[in-house]
Amino acid sequence: MNASVTKLADWKVAHSRPVVSDYCRWSEAVETTMRANLGMAFTLWFVWPRVLLRTALGV
Repeated sequence: MNASVTKLADWKVAHSRPVVSDYCRWSEAVETTMRANLGMAFTLWFVWPRVLLRTALGV
């Protein structure tokens, strides 16, 4: 009976670590995506209209 408990403890240790690793990878992916979207939003809302105005008006 002790052997099965030991195996269960080993299994639990082996399978609890990937959750943290997966969480870190997902967190990094979400952070990278949000950063890219924020950069694109900044470009579209602030930089691109200025480029168009300078091109159209020659300022």
